[in-house]
Amino acid sequence: MKPLRFHPSVQRDINQAMDYYGGISQSLADRFWLELQKRLRKSRLVLRAITFMKVGFADAI
Repeated sequence: MKPLRFHPSVQRDINQAMDYYGGISQSLADRFWLELQKRLRKSRLVLRAITFMKVGFADAI
C-alpha cells in the first residue's frame, strides 16, 4: 500500500499541535499522536476500500 501523502501545511499543523499539547503535558501529546495515527490507519483502510469499489464497479460495466 502506498504511503499517505499530505500537503506540507499538514505537517506544520501536526507539529504545532504536538508543541501545544506537549507544552501542557507530554502524556497529552502522546495521546494526541496515538489518536492521530489511529485515524490515519482508518483513513487508509477507507481509501483502500473506495479504490477497490471503483475498480470492482468499473469491471462490472
